[in-house]
Amino acid sequence: MRVARLTVAVLLAASLEQVQALPPPRNPALEAQALEAQAAVLRAAAQAGDAAVQWQLGRLLRWGQPKEALAWLRKAAAQGHEEALLYLCDLLLSGSAGEKDPQEALGWLRQAAQRGSANAQVALGDALSQGAPGDGSEREGAAWYRRAAEQGNAFAQQKWGLALRLGTGVGKDEPQAFEWLLKSAEAGDVLAQLEVADMLQKGEGTAMDEVVAVRWLQRAADNSVGPELAAYPLGRCFELGLGVNRDVNQAAQHYRRGARAGDGRSQRQLARLLLAGQPTSLDRMQAYAWLSLAMQSVWAFGFDKDELVELAVRLTPAEKAQAESLASQWRLGAAIGVPPGEQAVRR
Repeated sequence: MRVARLTVAVLLAASLEQVQALPPPRNPALEAQALEAQAAVLRAAAQAGDAAVQWQLGRLLRWGQPKEALAWLRKAAAQGHEEALLYLCDLLLSGSAGEKDPQEALGWLRQAAQRGSANAQVALGDALSQGAPGDGSEREGAAWYRRAAEQGNAFAQQKWGLALRLGTGVGKDEPQAFEWLLKSAEAGDVLAQLEVADMLQKGEGTAMDEVVAVRWLQRAADNSVGPELAAYPLGRCFELGLGVNRDVNQAAQHYRRGARAGDGRSQRQLARLLLAGQPTSLDRMQAYAWLSLAMQSVWAFGFDKDELVELAVRLTPAEKAQAESLASQWRLGAAIGVPPGEQAVRR
C-alpha cells in the first residue's frame, strides 16, 4: 500500500493549531550554542521520563540535532503523548528529519487511533485513504473517519460526510452525508460549510434552498480561513442571482478576492466580466492578465485555451506586453493580496 506524506496541518488537526515546528536557524553557528544551552536545561527532566518535556526537547532539537530529536519524540510517543506522536509521524512520513519510514509512522498512528485519539484516527484515515485504489484502504480509512466523527471531531465529521457523499470507502448516502457535513459546518469547519452550501444548491440529501446556501457561503467567507475558498461560489450566486438579487458588481468583488488568492476559476470569471459590455483598452489588458493566470492555475484543466488566443488578437503588441507585465506583477500580488494597477468592473 502506498502511504502518502501527511502534512503537519492534517496530522496535528484542530487541537494543535498553535503548535508549529521551530524555524530553521538563520545563523547556525551562533544559534547552535543557544540551542544546546536550552536543550541542556530540558534533558534532565526528559531523561527522568517527563513526556511533555521530551516532546518539547524533540521540537527544540528538530533543526539542529534531528537524530536526537526523533529519539525523544519516540520516547514521548511511547508514553502516549499525542502531539509528540503526531509530529513524529509527520517527520517520518516527510523524511525532513533525516529518516523516512512511512510504515513506522502508520504503526504509531494505529496505536494512538486504537487508544481513541480522534486526531490520530483522522490522520490514519487520511493515510489509508491515499492508498492504492481497490486494496481496501479507502474502506478502512472511512471507518476511522467515522470513529473520530462519532467523538465529535469536526474535521472528521467533514471527512466522513464527504466520504458518504462521494461513496469513498463506504456506500453513498447523501442524506447521511448532509447530516454529518452540517454538524461539521455548524462547528465552524469551512470546507464543510462549502459542501453544505453546494448540497443545498443542488438539492442533494436535503431540500433545495438557494437562500440558505448563500448564508452558508457567507459564513465560510467570514471564516478566518474561508474568504478565498468561498469567493468563487459566492461570486456565481451574485452573478446569476442564486439565492440573492443579481448584482454583477458584488460578483466581481468576490471574484476579485478569489483571483488575488490565485483561484483560477475566479480569475477566469473576473476576466469575462471585464470583457462584458463595451470594454476599454485597460479592461482588455486586465482581462488578459487574469485569464493568462487562470490558464496557468490548477483549475486550467477543462478551460477553453482559445479564450486567451482570441483575446490576444484584440490587443495591440504594446497592450499585450503591458498585460503580460500586469500578470507577472499580479502573480506576486496574489501572494501579498494587493495586485497593482487594478480597476473595478464598471456597470
